[in-house]
Amino acid sequence: MTLDSLRRSCRGSVIAAGDPQFREAAHANLWNRLIPDRAPDVVVRVADEDDVVAAVTFARANGLKVVVRGGGHNWCQPTLRSGGLLIDLQDLTGFVSIDAAQRRAVIRPIVSNRDIQRALNPLGLAFPTGHCPQVKASGYFLGGGMAWNPTVWGLGAESLEAIELVTAQGERIRASETENPDFFWAARGAGPGFFGVVTRYHLKLHALPHAIHGSTHYYRLAEAPAVGRWLGAIARDVSPSVELSQFLVQAPPALRAAAADDDGWLCMVTGTAFEDTPEAAGRALSPWTARRWRRSRRSAPCRSPSSSSSTCPARCGRTGSGPGSRRRIRITAPGT
Repeated sequence: MTLDSLRRSCRGSVIAAGDPQFREAAHANLWNRLIPDRAPDVVVRVADEDDVVAAVTFARANGLKVVVRGGGHNWCQPTLRSGGLLIDLQDLTGFVSIDAAQRRAVIRPIVSNRDIQRALNPLGLAFPTGHCPQVKASGYFLGGGMAWNPTVWGLGAESLEAIELVTAQGERIRASETENPDFFWAARGAGPGFFGVVTRYHLKLHALPHAIHGSTHYYRLAEAPAVGRWLGAIARDVSPSVELSQFLVQAPPALRAAAADDDGWLCMVTGTAFEDTPEAAGRALSPWTARRWRRSRRSAPCRSPSSSSSTCPARCGRTGSGPGSRRRIRITAPGT
């Protein structure tokens, strides 16, 4: 199979090294824009599953190794290798179907955490998506899926019921607990090393919690180790519906002066309760807020900027990927 025959076989774009648009095709959608000094020989921006089959068949016929770009956040850019063929899934986006009555959905690989919730929440449904809103489903699921509300819903990959994929032999198959279970087992955590190209994900959905409330506290950077030990000690007494997290972040505007000695860095601790009533959410958070670490002193309430606010402390720095309703947040200044 030649490059010309691959171009004739594909509805999507086939760009080879030396083509005018090659650099943009190879580096498109690299989320952190850290571009290594390596590139594939060919990029296939597929338009459908048939294009994936054609790309894999071409790679096999020409002895090329294959990597797949699925919209995850990986600092070292594993989708860029020296030589070989890159399959870019960026046009395989959107929902295939939603069955609200049965709480099931089928999606293509390039649907963001944010867009999954936007489609499901108006139907009273939710899914354990990731915290960063623009991460796409394929990169998220293949990485295992560190999710919102994990102690109740589990990881995102645990709410997968099946996948559809193209194998290294160019065959289209379905994998689940009962069909091709080895592929299904590997897909839920294999990351960029997965030995197939997933084109559809079959999701098990959950009821949308009606009250998602949170509490956020900030501490001086030097206090982060002690705060972490304190969180570990109290975590077992906190309701499973509460997600506790600790981050090192740049201070918000109101606290920049207090963090000036640490170049603007603070320790941030968040607790988010996923419940069905405000009263239940308050009760779930109370053991944590009542036992706030002793070094915190001053506090002032503030409202969340949006109805689905959930800040990702990573470099994406966006809001709005979490499921559900308006959160109530309390910000505690660093201890003095």
